[in-house]
Amino acid sequence: MLSAFKIVLRRIFALTGIVFSTRLYGHRVYFSPATDIGWRLLVRGRFERAEMELCRSFLRPDSIVVDIGANIGLHSVAFADAVPHGAVISVEPSPATYLQLLRNVAPLGNVMTINCALSSETGVTNFFVSTDSAYSGIKDTGLKSIRKQIRIPCYTGDHVISSLRVGRIDFLKIDVEGFETAVILGLEEMIREFRPVIFCEIYGGKSSNPDPTETVRLVIEKGYRAYVIRDGKLEPFKAHDDRYYNYLFVANERIETVPLLGRLEPPRMA
Repeated sequence: MLSAFKIVLRRIFALTGIVFSTRLYGHRVYFSPATDIGWRLLVRGRFERAEMELCRSFLRPDSIVVDIGANIGLHSVAFADAVPHGAVISVEPSPATYLQLLRNVAPLGNVMTINCALSSETGVTNFFVSTDSAYSGIKDTGLKSIRKQIRIPCYTGDHVISSLRVGRIDFLKIDVEGFETAVILGLEEMIREFRPVIFCEIYGGKSSNPDPTETVRLVIEKGYRAYVIRDGKLEPFKAHDDRYYNYLFVANERIETVPLLGRLEPPRMA
């Protein structure tokens, strides 16, 4: 009964286009309760708060952060609050979602936004617009219905970052609905030069990331250690499990400088 009520209510929210707002790290953010993220914000008052806090613990006041797949900007707002003397570069490919991102980060002077997709190649690509913005992407993951397909510009992350001339990147967040491998391949120069901490969603599902373990291996081969975020805490990576799809990667040379990681057993590949 409750589930049916939830479905009906969310359909009403979607049809009416109603928007709610909440406070996140002292900043007001707007969201649609018709989406999965918005529903969690409405019902629980938070979304990935433990993960955000964990990420923020790796930031300094002057850190430079890149948020790839920023969606409506929840993580960007959390990062911006933690780097008052730094900057957040928020990349969101969906034109409609990008407008929501702009509204949420508009009061923040240290957030730069870019409306494009990132991949391993530069060009124009198809983009699947989902009924829930968090599931839109270059891939149709099959997790939500697709409303339409559009054509959008796509660049390598290396091209975008080098063009901005920001000097360094300290932290990288990737949430691209199964397209993680291509995005990482397009960031090879940046990862090699700046060695940022990487927070990445890697989910297999039915049609999302075709080989999550291979994506993890790709980052490890770049001189990183892999950790899984489980119940808001870090655990050394052993084998992929779709129930725990948020990963944190830290460059090998930085492990000893992070007390939290120094106490953990070194991760290993399955």
